[in-house]
Amino acid sequence: IYLDSVNSIRQFLCSPSAVLEVEQKLTLAPLGVKQDAFGTADLIIRDEEAGILHVIDYKNGSGYVDEHKNPQIYYYGLAAYL
Repeated sequence: IYLDSVNSIRQFLCSPSAVLEVEQKLTLAPLGVKQDAFGTADLIIRDEEAGILHVIDYKNGSGYVDEHKNPQIYYYGLAAYL
């Protein structure tokens, strides 16, 4: 399911020049978080030609994660953008 989702994003929303970054470590210090704070996004797709940045952090645990109100992905998105 994860790979199908990634392939769909890349095929239908991205240009051929899009760059995929797997297991990308992101520093959160510029965001006002603790100096040595970081996170690891499962996948970042940078498509400068289309002006699109996709940040994917796959969740497959036993607990529910609200993808619409998840501060972790907001931090990851902003850190990837910066």
